[in-house]
Amino acid sequence: MNQSILLFFNSFVHRSMVLDDLGIFLIQGSLFIVPLIVLAVYVLGIVRKNERWRTGAVTAGVFVVACVVIAELLGLVIHEPRPLFVLASQVKVLLPHANDSSFPSGHTTLCFSAAFGLYLLDKRFGIVMMVFGLLVGFAKIFAAHHYPLDIVGTILLIFVLFLLYRAFVTKWVEKTYLALEHRVLPSLS
Repeated sequence: MNQSILLFFNSFVHRSMVLDDLGIFLIQGSLFIVPLIVLAVYVLGIVRKNERWRTGAVTAGVFVVACVVIAELLGLVIHEPRPLFVLASQVKVLLPHANDSSFPSGHTTLCFSAAFGLYLLDKRFGIVMMVFGLLVGFAKIFAAHHYPLDIVGTILLIFVLFLLYRAFVTKWVEKTYLALEHRVLPSLS
């Protein structure tokens, strides 16, 4: 079923230039869009002198970095071959990709860690980011970079990491950041 779903979505590659371009934009653009959104939230916190937005952006940023590092380490330990290589004769190539582990998905990790991190700041904003993350996940399936279960598994992994982060780390990051901010940028306080 995992393979069948992937082949179904991948069957639309090269059928529509708009769909191909959208897939490429979501895959490549997410690597820039997500960090820029977290940075924009922080800058808005500075401009509006809103401590909650600044600390929310910092805690989200720390969570994103932690998740990306954990995902990279897991990718070294768990080697799930990418469908692009396993099913080479059956899939259409939208974008080339390195022959590294398919699980966890780095793009999904980036998108959903930012989404869950920013969800703490504003639920609606977090939900919009989750929808964006799902679109990126579908684009990665469309491009045959990941199986559907790689995407679902990555989302579940990030959710578990989010629960642990929220329970054990968030308050410490907030306190540390605010102490640093009060010393370095007292005009923001």
